[in-house]
Amino acid sequence: MKCEVKQQTISVITPFYRGNKYMHSLADILESNAERISAAIQWLIVNDSPDCPVDMMNITRNAYPLLETEVIRLPENGGIHHARIEGLKRASGDFVLFIDQDDQISPDFLRIMSRLMTEDVDIAVCNAWLEQEDGSMFPAFLKKADLDDVRNLAIYIRVRNPIRSPGQCLIRRSSIPEAWLLHPMKKNGSDDLLLWILMLCRKAVFAVTPDCLYTHKYTGSNLSESSAQIKTSSMEVVDVLQSTGALTSRQLKDLKLSVEWAALRSAGQRPLFSLKFSRIIFTRISCKFRHLVSPRINRTSAS
Repeated sequence: MKCEVKQQTISVITPFYRGNKYMHSLADILESNAERISAAIQWLIVNDSPDCPVDMMNITRNAYPLLETEVIRLPENGGIHHARIEGLKRASGDFVLFIDQDDQISPDFLRIMSRLMTEDVDIAVCNAWLEQEDGSMFPAFLKKADLDDVRNLAIYIRVRNPIRSPGQCLIRRSSIPEAWLLHPMKKNGSDDLLLWILMLCRKAVFAVTPDCLYTHKYTGSNLSESSAQIKTSSMEVVDVLQSTGALTSRQLKDLKLSVEWAALRSAGQRPLFSLKFSRIIFTRISCKFRHLVSPRINRTSAS
């Protein structure tokens, strides 16, 4: 019989890059989360912009008594993965939340997600609201198949990363693979893909809720530049996975082809069918069919 894990501690890690305008609102939401779980939270702000110090005037312990806030100052900009790793080195919580400076989570995020973290669970993943350019929102997970994809290694390799952001996840700190800590990504964009693949290769248990507890904000960044960066970062993931031996040669080949296929589609091209992409195309068609016949999920949006 599964029992809920209680009295567990939580560390929140926020990579900071010239983001003082976000800190007050993020502190508000973290304090609200702490109040609802009746426990203090360790908040590690990792400053990855040495020329812009974190303004602590509005996030003092007096203003936020449940936030044990610490600023980690990095000597030079090393990228978001490096910042997350440095924060993780100082983390003391049983569970870890990687939340970016402009992220938004529900005040009930930690209360609901910590309940999912039973003894056999390594990571809890929630549904997310995806903000569009016009300000409208739609959920990341619409159907049961979306929830199943989160636990399916083949989806990450041949189709896509179904988790939009680490901000959707509460992770057991002891379940984070050492390989993720030893290979900081040089290019931003895909360190989370590396983490999920490494965890699934280790048979990590993913608990998924259809509740929308996280909001992925529209940033307005240039799509073509972003796509090119994701391709470069994803190819770096392939190199790391090859060096660690986490995937088979066929899985590595499929991941590389999937990245190439996605880059062509993002550039507005329609790749012709070829034997080179046959497994990628077959898996994507199968995935689309599963989603078409999959029942819609009932979801809530905690406030």
